[in-house]
Amino acid sequence: LGYETISRILLWRTKIKEDPIKIGEARSDILQGIALLEERSLHLLSAFGYMNLGELFFDIDYQQEALENLKKAESMYLKMQIPPQSYWLARIREDLAKLVRI
Repeated sequence: LGYETISRILLWRTKIKEDPIKIGEARSDILQGIALLEERSLHLLSAFGYMNLGELFFDIDYQQEALENLKKAESMYLKMQIPPQSYWLARIREDLAKLVRI
């Protein structure tokens, strides 16, 4: 389930770049996938899902939604005590820094 859900999230990121009009469908599908991950206590994958959702919103210039989802992912990783220098937290912080510059 975990990898299948992550694959769907990554597929949506690709599809939205081609057709941003489907953002509502993408958001709904991704959030359903994240909810399934959370139900199964797959928190690491759930945080990855929020990070990708945030990056998807960033890609299509939905800045507030990007900020909310990136902050959620960051918070989840910190709660799981992922080291601050980890790749995923560094990536999120780079994305957040880009949003602040806009």
